Amino acid sequence: MPRDSISQPIAPPRPPLALTGTVGRGGQNNAADVQAVQDRLVELRAIDAPTIAPERPSGTSPVPESALPLTIGAIESFQRLMAIDANGRVDVSGGTRLELDRAIPVQAPDELAAVAGAVQGISQTIRRGLTLAGAVGATDIGNAAADVRAVQRRLVEVGALAASHTESPAANATGTVPQGRLPATIAALRRFQKDVRFFVAKGSITGAVTPGVVNAGDATAALLDRISVYTMTLGPARLSFRDHVASAATQHDTGVAFQGTASPAAIGVDVYNGVGLDPAQAAALKVVSSFEGNFDAINTYDRANVSAGFIQFAGGRGLPPYMALLKVRQAGKFRELLQKYGIDVEVAGANGAIVGARLVVLDPAGTRVLRATAAETAIRGDKRLTAAMILAGRDRDVHVVQLEAAARGYVAPILNATVTPSGRAGRMRLGDILRSQKGLAAMFDRAIQEGVAAATQRFQRVIQRVVQSSEARPPQPPSPPPTLQLLQRREGDILAELERDLQAAAQVSGNIARARAALQALTEASGQSGAAVAAVLARPELATARQAVTAASAGVDEVVNAGSVGNVDALLKAVKATLVAEERRLALTPPPASAVELANLLAASRRALDRIVGPFATAPAFLERVRRIRRSSLDAGLTVAA
Repeated sequence: MPRDSISQPIAPPRPPLALTGTVGRGGQNNAADVQAVQDRLVELRAIDAPTIAPERPSGTSPVPESALPLTIGAIESFQRLMAIDANGRVDVSGGTRLELDRAIPVQAPDELAAVAGAVQGISQTIRRGLTLAGAVGATDIGNAAADVRAVQRRLVEVGALAASHTESPAANATGTVPQGRLPATIAALRRFQKDVRFFVAKGSITGAVTPGVVNAGDATAALLDRISVYTMTLGPARLSFRDHVASAATQHDTGVAFQGTASPAAIGVDVYNGVGLDPAQAAALKVVSSFEGNFDAINTYDRANVSAGFIQFAGGRGLPPYMALLKVRQAGKFRELLQKYGIDVEVAGANGAIVGARLVVLDPAGTRVLRATAAETAIRGDKRLTAAMILAGRDRDVHVVQLEAAARGYVAPILNATVTPSGRAGRMRLGDILRSQKGLAAMFDRAIQEGVAAATQRFQRVIQRVVQSSEARPPQPPSPPPTLQLLQRREGDILAELERDLQAAAQVSGNIARARAALQALTEASGQSGAAVAAVLARPELATARQAVTAASAGVDEVVNAGSVGNVDALLKAVKATLVAEERRLALTPPPASAVELANLLAASRRALDRIVGPFATAPAFLERVRRIRRSSLDAGLTVAA
């Protein structure tokens, strides 16, 4: 990669604490070390300078512990503030030393008040709620004018019906509206009911779903009533987003998604090159970003709590290092766009790199500092903070930092990762094997989605499969070890194998999901009052469950890699054993003596499948992304960029 910003060392906001020995209770307490710790505690406002002045070392000799009660007390107080062991000692390395290097200063009351005022300066309007007297939609009974208007208003607010529709009854109209005059409204209800069925299956709402109809008390009305639509205004900027995002990744119903408008495609290749990306890498990263979002995109509905930016820097993983880089590279912008609203990051540095980055949020009520997951949860919960993150993503300097963060966190590490193509070949750099734009995009995508370690493992196993498929079998003499040049020529085969493997894993995932759904239906049927064993065994869901488990068991043999880091062979062996055991259990021979016993067997089988589906659950989404990369307009064929 070119020598640009990515190759330059990063200076942390605060120089690392210089220590030669321990300080505090039971410490060596060298004079220079004691003074350094005291200076840092004052800087962090853990104690004020006049208070600690009597304990300042006057010479160069070690300071007796008995002469440092205020210093030790301040260390303990700081440790409690950081929620670490309050032992009153600072070691040369360890948790207290790290916190002294990265922690933000204790906020003064006027600073907390300024943050609370800035947050309140983001205007927020929330629209939610639906009141119905009768049915609306594809029904001959209902469609009262007031109900139709109420449903149409909510459908427009949640984005299911165009605001320009022409089906609203006149403001003073009463009586009923014939369903023949509501085709767009009915179509919108049908589209919206895809989300309704999702949240019913998730257990968030209950009730019946009648296609194209919403009625008081049903599931469609429940979701229309529950969704909150937020409109946020700050100066000339106006944002709108809603919660209850229906996605396979949804874990937080009150989380939101915002696609953004600041497109990476609008950034010239010279900007990408300026952070260390060559034209081929820039093209690949642009395609990967098209799967994620724009620079001002945000997602707060999945397990990461907060994912922001053009590659969705995820909370707990890519988000803190990105925010730390932004604080270092653009301190003024960071203050104005984020710190002003109480969003901050604690960061230390070592060997020219960011270490220990941690997201921080100052509680708008001014009573506490939230760190790490609690800070991410606060951004998800307070939509004003969500809006601040979005608006920060619209600044051009922020775009450049996002590019550098992606290059540092994902691009360079996966390019430099090494793999072992076979047991008879040495390690090779992954970036030397996959050199086309499509190969680069596949590497970047997997690193961003799975993490560099998991992506490296996936590519190593896929490459080993490609190598094994071409090796001579006895009694022929063994093939020579694969060379780098051979693997480069087979880049297309490697990407094809990557897709094939994900297809196999996706099929396993789909079959397990099909079996689980069938078993759930059978379990519910077995639990019905008066249920008979013979009647339940005659239901078609039993055949579906059996067939799906058998197909999943056979499909595991075709999977090369599963979504985890570690011993994949052992994992696949354990999954296979579970599926074989469930095949035997679902044979139900001899048949259970009672419906209760049958329900228990079926529920146990479903729980067993629940435990093994995790490593395959992401395969369908990953498969779609790899397919899009392979079928994209990136380098026709597998031309290597100059």
